[in-house]
Parts: sequence; structure tokens; C-alpha cells
Amino acid sequence: MKFPKLLPLLFVGSLFVFSSCSEDDKENDPDPIPGDKICRPVKVTAEDGVTAITYNNDKISTFSNEEFGNVTVSYHTSGNKAGKPSKLTFAAGEEGTGSLEYVYDEQGKLIGNAFVTAQMQGGGLVAEYEYTQNRVSKITRAMVFPSEEEGGEPDVVMMGFTTYEYDAKGNVTVAREFFDNPATEEDESTTPQSVTQYTYDNKPSPVSAFEALFMGVPTINPASPNNILTAVHREGNTVKKDLSYTNVYVFNENGYPTKTTQTTQNGETTVTNIDYSCN
Repeated sequence: MKFPKLLPLLFVGSLFVFSSCSEDDKENDPDPIPGDKICRPVKVTAEDGVTAITYNNDKISTFSNEEFGNVTVSYHTSGNKAGKPSKLTFAAGEEGTGSLEYVYDEQGKLIGNAFVTAQMQGGGLVAEYEYTQNRVSKITRAMVFPSEEEGGEPDVVMMGFTTYEYDAKGNVTVAREFFDNPATEEDESTTPQSVTQYTYDNKPSPVSAFEALFMGVPTINPASPNNILTAVHREGNTVKKDLSYTNVYVFNENGYPTKTTQTTQNGETTVTNIDYSCN
């Protein structure tokens, strides 16, 4: 398994160089939420910390949390990528310094990204997207390290891939995780290691913009326009109760979820609160 589209864009000689990239037009921008006002999340408070968000021209410009520290979102300004994110740059968080850059094809379609942090010791996680009917149907991932020899090819360690199914509204309903065995030369990813099935409500999700920015990072699905109601995670025939959950929402007068209570099948409960700026 290789990255025929991405490697020429990401690597020059033995240097680990990332091209700019971004998100897909409509799939990354959820439809406006019906109501009297348009609201944008400015603060997300979860049990593992707080994320503060700022905007410029209705697009996320910065956010901060414990994991990534202070994050700046850069956008393309011309051509068929104009208005699409080109790079996330973060520092002072648990991941250390790093970036997430997006790769497009010549038509401006998002085809992958490259995620680098100080903890990766000079390497990076590369993701390549495949589409079916204009939706991401497969994301293939690999760890890539610069060659130790001048002018040599980068070292690529395949990590496997995820396939996706959608409902008519564009919500991810099934995610299947396949993994390669880096200790062998053969592709051993013919049987999914896990399958997760999702159900949704009919109200737009305020977190889809973040899902779009981090699509390709492990465990992050392509953005779904609605809110997840249930997730059932199976490994073989066994339901993993700690990874299967039900979400219950409290909505504000404009139809935006201000509180999410997630309960796993093990009975563990977490609460997330969202503050908005509405106009």
C-alpha cells in the first residue's frame, strides 16, 4: 500500500516537507442552523479541559486547549483553494510544537494532510483521502520519516486505513478500522479490527467544523452535519462497552446544543458544555 498522490507533494529529496492543504468546500462547512440567530461556539468545557475559539470573517482563526496549546489556523487566499485552510500551527500544549498541513490536488480538492509534532522525532503522520460520490470513503494513514541518507527515499510505515459509510444527509453511519502489520511485508488489513455504527438526530452539529479541521487524525471521522445520538463499537463480535455510548443534548432557543451528556455502556458519564456567540 502506497501514497502515489501524496508522496510527491510531501517530500523533496530526504527532507520532510509538507505542502499546504485544506478541507472540502461544503462537506467541511455545515449548513446554517435554522433559528432566529446564527451561533458559533466560542468555548467548549469538558472534563479534560477547556477549548476557547475565536473567529475572523466567520472562520475559525485561533483556538486553545491543553492538548494543542495555542493554535492558529491559516487559510489560502487565492486560486481554487481560496478560503480553505492551509495549515494549523500549534505550540505550548501537551503535544509540543507542531503543525497539521492540508494537501490539495490541482482542482483544489482535499486529498490528505500531514500531522507533525515535536514528539514524533522528525517524522509525521500522513493521511490520504479517497472519495466516493464526493464523500470521503477511505482514509489511509502512515508514519513517514526522512531518510537517513542524503537524497534517499523517506521511510514509510503503513498504519492501516478506515472506510466510511454515510446516510442520505452525509452523516458517517459506519466506520471500519483496518490495520497493517508493520512487522511483515504483507498487507494484513483484509478484516476490520473494529466497526463503529452511529445514529444521529436531525439538528446541525456545532463541532463539525473541528471535525473537518482534524479529519485524518486517528479516531476523527469526516465531519457529520448532525449530532451523534448513539455509537456502538465492536471488535469482532464483541461490543466494547467503554467505547460505545449514548448522547443526550440540551439545546438553546436557536437550536444549538449547549450541553452534552455522554453515557457509555459501562455506565461512565461525561458532560460537555458549549458557550456561543450569536448574532
